[in-house]
Amino acid sequence: GVWDGLSTSEYPSTILGGVKPITDRTWEIGANLHFLEGSRIIVDIPYFNKYTYNNTKSQTISSASGFTSRLRNINEKYVRRGIEFSVDANAIKRANFSWDLNVNISKSHRYFAQIDEEFSKDDLWTKVGGRTDYYTYKLLDTDPDGNLIHKANGLPYKRPYAVLCGYTDPDFEWGFANNFRYKMFTLAVTFDGRVGGISWNNTEYRMLDSGVHPSTDTQWRYDEVVNGKLTYIGEGVKVVSGEVKYDQYGRITEDTRVFEKNDKVVSYEDYVKGSRQTMKWIQDKTFLKLREVALGYDLPKSFAKKLGMSACSVSLIGQNLFVLSKEFKFVDPDGVDGIEDEDMTSPSVRYTGINLKLTF
Repeated sequence: GVWDGLSTSEYPSTILGGVKPITDRTWEIGANLHFLEGSRIIVDIPYFNKYTYNNTKSQTISSASGFTSRLRNINEKYVRRGIEFSVDANAIKRANFSWDLNVNISKSHRYFAQIDEEFSKDDLWTKVGGRTDYYTYKLLDTDPDGNLIHKANGLPYKRPYAVLCGYTDPDFEWGFANNFRYKMFTLAVTFDGRVGGISWNNTEYRMLDSGVHPSTDTQWRYDEVVNGKLTYIGEGVKVVSGEVKYDQYGRITEDTRVFEKNDKVVSYEDYVKGSRQTMKWIQDKTFLKLREVALGYDLPKSFAKKLGMSACSVSLIGQNLFVLSKEFKFVDPDGVDGIEDEDMTSPSVRYTGINLKLTF
């Protein structure tokens, strides 16, 4: 970089020397099966195993050294195991009509293969054989019957420790592609989706924060904003005596709390903003999507030759035409990359167009 005619430089704050590269050791086994004359049905089933070692972690060091951290190898190791099942089939084959289809289902998860006693996280989920895609969060606290616990000010009480909410990777992903041909017309239709896996829905969370979520349009809000009256009482309980004690992992070791029904009137706006840390916004990313539809027509070759071409085709194409999700309402779960913690997800884009293919 150059500033005011002078060269600039930046000194690194992390020591990188002596670090081995992260390494994968992979093996795969499978079967490829052909059925019927001309291999009209092909089944492919591969299984893979990927072992990852020489993993790295940034370690904080004294700034007196001239650096603030150093990258080093740790003994935490992972293994990812997965299987895929696909079928390619010529379901119908006639003189003027054909139907080709492809079905694909895949599943894979990553697990802890070895724990580093010094650098691995000390929690209930980081353990040999445990999945690495666990998601934890400090949710609102509840009594043994599942009722929300409220503080003396009438707002919900947040747990002091995180709890396991689920796993982010899907149970499996799938795809279903169809190609139809009738005389000079072709039609391609592709569906795909995923089943299982969770994500924090930050978009809906922020909609609550700003008051634009449909669920906030209530009589309590009207009373507060228009009539200037506070009328909301949070549903749940309050603590009238006793206390609760936890171990270092957040497990209850002693609980002498006595509960009564919450009766504290509070601002509805304050309550909504203070009660968003619930499992309601940790949502299932299961979805089905109509990924693409393409309707085409091949012009007669005799007509194409008159125009100096060997072939000519035109097609109408649409992508992301429809999505059906299990829990996500205002966000396309297909666009949520991992956990939607920091940013809100942009709306998905539907594409439509015309494709003209000329062959000379």
